[in-house]
Amino acid sequence: MPSVTPAVQAAIDGRLPKCQLFKFALANITLHLTTAGHDVQWGGVTYISNGYILDFDEIKKNTEIRVAQRRITLDGVNQDLIAEFEGTTQINRPVTQWTAYLDDDGQLIPDPIHEHTWDIIDHQINSKNTSRFILVSVASEWANFEAQNGRHTTTRSQQRYFPGDLGFDFAPDTNKPVIWGDE
Repeated sequence: MPSVTPAVQAAIDGRLPKCQLFKFALANITLHLTTAGHDVQWGGVTYISNGYILDFDEIKKNTEIRVAQRRITLDGVNQDLIAEFEGTTQINRPVTQWTAYLDDDGQLIPDPIHEHTWDIIDHQINSKNTSRFILVSVASEWANFEAQNGRHTTTRSQQRYFPGDLGFDFAPDTNKPVIWGDE
């Protein structure tokens, strides 16, 4: 059971309106989005109510031991966001969700409830009529349980820390032995 502040508990008990806050920490940009009908300020950040968040699967809690997954649909996205998803790998980038309550004036009651931080595992860009949308699949931190930690001397590992660096692409072309350390 998540702990909540007395003000948030009063909002829950009083059945005040709630909204979701999402933070997408993508490779080159960070999106702060909300499902509220207007922009919301929290923690020095403005969560934008631009209608991008069309739909998201509800969090299902149960007693099964399995990796939690869900999908978030971003609708009406602009070309810059589509280019961000198409041009740079977003796998394992975090998406954080909070549930926030709004007071009678539509202002956020401090300390929203942290629902979960997910990792992006896949995305699809689709078109419907004149609208384009991105279906983002996310999973809990346990989705990558078997993966080994640390860095590897591969292009993929290098891209994770330094997007655009192609140094490992040309490493096989050197044909010279690499000597490490002093003799």
